[in-house]
Amino acid sequence: MNLFGYGTFITNKLYLDEDNVRAAYLPNYIRIMRPFDQFPFILMYKFKKDDAKIGFWGLKFEIRDSDIDYFDYYEGEGDLYVRIRLRCIYSDCTEEDVFVYYPTQKTIQIYDLYSYISSIDKWGIKIKKECPEVISDFPDLLRMDDPRSNH
Repeated sequence: MNLFGYGTFITNKLYLDEDNVRAAYLPNYIRIMRPFDQFPFILMYKFKKDDAKIGFWGLKFEIRDSDIDYFDYYEGEGDLYVRIRLRCIYSDCTEEDVFVYYPTQKTIQIYDLYSYISSIDKWGIKIKKECPEVISDFPDLLRMDDPRSNH
């Protein structure tokens, strides 16, 4: 089973085996961070036709099917987040389905997440600053571009 980590899965290195981890791009979503939160959220970003491509880089990693309960518990699945299936893109433009934890409608409303949308990826900055070893292992995390834009 493939999970896409975009926050504490990266900073807390919750991926099980570095051999099955790969930097990946999640198109059409933005990562947001509210002040004083210890974790980010993502939101689908509905952009106008003329807007630049929107997305961000995270880590895709494989887990055993038997471990999904742990990750669901860790993410507050069903309460804070819900696990959804999306498609990620790798630097070579290949694509793969991944599970991503997306905030529930209740979380979006209670945390007023839409009011924190910014063109600055504050969590990405946090990863760069606080996790240089992760950046060293996965330099694509510093990228801002959609890998398809280079092909």
